[in-house]
Amino acid sequence: MLALCLLPVLAVLSPSGAAAGTAGPATAVGTASPITAIGTAGLATAADTKGPATAAGPRGRVLAAGPAGVDTPVNILNAHTGRCVEVADSSTADGAPVRQADCAGQPGARWLVRASSAGGGAVLLVNAHSGKCLAVETRTVPGRPAGPRVEQWGCAGHPGVDLLLDSREEYAWIRTTLAPATPCLEVENSATRSGAPIVLAACAQQKGIAFQQRPDRVGNEIRWDDLSALYAYDDRGTVLFRFPTNQAGGFEVPSTPYSSAPGTWHADESGFTAGDFNGDGHRDAVLFKGAPDGSAALLTLLGTKDGGYAAPVKSWERPPGNWWGSRTKLTAGDYDGDGRDELAAFYGYSDGSVSLWRFETTAQGGFGTPTVRWSAPPGTWHFDESHFVSGDYDGDGRSDVLLFQGTRDGAVTFSTLLGTAGDGFSAPVTSWSRPPGNWWGSQTKLTAGDYDGDGRDELGALYGYPDGSVSLWRFAPTGQGGFEVPTVAWKSPQGTWTFRHSHAVSGDYNGDGRQDIALFKGENDGVAALLTLLGKPEGGLHAPLRSWERPPGSWYGDHVKLPTT
Repeated sequence: MLALCLLPVLAVLSPSGAAAGTAGPATAVGTASPITAIGTAGLATAADTKGPATAAGPRGRVLAAGPAGVDTPVNILNAHTGRCVEVADSSTADGAPVRQADCAGQPGARWLVRASSAGGGAVLLVNAHSGKCLAVETRTVPGRPAGPRVEQWGCAGHPGVDLLLDSREEYAWIRTTLAPATPCLEVENSATRSGAPIVLAACAQQKGIAFQQRPDRVGNEIRWDDLSALYAYDDRGTVLFRFPTNQAGGFEVPSTPYSSAPGTWHADESGFTAGDFNGDGHRDAVLFKGAPDGSAALLTLLGTKDGGYAAPVKSWERPPGNWWGSRTKLTAGDYDGDGRDELAAFYGYSDGSVSLWRFETTAQGGFGTPTVRWSAPPGTWHFDESHFVSGDYDGDGRSDVLLFQGTRDGAVTFSTLLGTAGDGFSAPVTSWSRPPGNWWGSQTKLTAGDYDGDGRDELGALYGYPDGSVSLWRFAPTGQGGFEVPTVAWKSPQGTWTFRHSHAVSGDYNGDGRQDIALFKGENDGVAALLTLLGKPEGGLHAPLRSWERPPGSWYGDHVKLPTT
């Protein structure tokens, strides 16, 4: 568990520099969630790219036996694939094979890590469902491959149940003493597919031998949101990382449900958002794939019941010269209340005009031809100082759109376009504004969520100051789509944040029915961390909970895109 310091209470500044009260609660930032983590230190990475390895995991306590008297089931994950070690089909039979599979709450993926009576640091991996042990079986059994094999057997008297956990700072190798030539448990050939068997192999730094543990999930229903991050590499490849969450609201080792080949992705022309686009109750992802020639495509990755994603499907595209991603900002919401989220694109033109485009969704999660639902005349908008974000700001069950209109002199105006039962929006209504010299859009990142659980979404604004601090401002809704004067929900000390490497996104990360805010905290040297600020029923946010972090050279925040709400 990571030991974290207290954040002092500090005077904070409004974006204009005027005093604006104090930071959030004077309580401990919290401790890392009770996950134990394995990253990819020492594992193979792409030699010509800057960024995370394909399963860059969190730091923390590695796979280990629990304290005396503690017998808590855990999932054991391969750090490369993010999949769980399970007894095949949750069998209770002796000799049942052990494999990797999607972590879907199945009984056979729940393990107890117990100290062995053999001593010498040996442990038993006891399946919580069957009560039997993961074992290395060397005996010849008719109809089965020649040993040694990794199977389930009764713990008492079996010579292959004693295992050693070889900790490697951020992950552990699981060793047996019965096969000295091939002592390490491995996902066969470091395969990523569900169903790949656990076998014995040489301990040679391959990805398939690194394991971690986390609190287990029971049942198929994931009752809290996961976090996805799109990472762009210097070789013009990209990877979509999915961070599972736990009951504490912390983030765990990510899996990689999608990646593109080197040379196929233009980060500056591309975007990413999330929503339930086919109405099945699972969170889907949409990737906007743009190119310097003005071509564009939308890729839909449908969410699955275990919190993962299906393979991407191209659902809309335009030829060269039609749509530039660098002039596009995406968001998603159920604007008409039909149970399926639509996609909205905010597009800035070279003449200082903007248009709000809306993509209707199909029952399969694809998109039709977009139509313009609102436009501003030439010379009225500075696209680089402006933002937009979706949320149900009036509590009528339909998503609305908030437009943040910034200018280069530090003025800002909020306009709300309420969702309607048809296929459009109401006319924009000015809901909050500040005069010049007060609030710069280039120093602002927006998110929205129902942080207090009252049925109306609030607006969160992460603001970066020249002194290396950030403030998280919370705008409470008025009920008609407008916003109250903002308050500071949390502030960092000076010199602790690099704004251009940082991001904010909302989701219900601990499953309590209230939205929370996740902050991606990056630095110039590639250090990164995820912090969760949990929503409070009385309003406001709890102090940050830090649950995942990476060392220098791992994750560069200016290569990261989080889904816009």
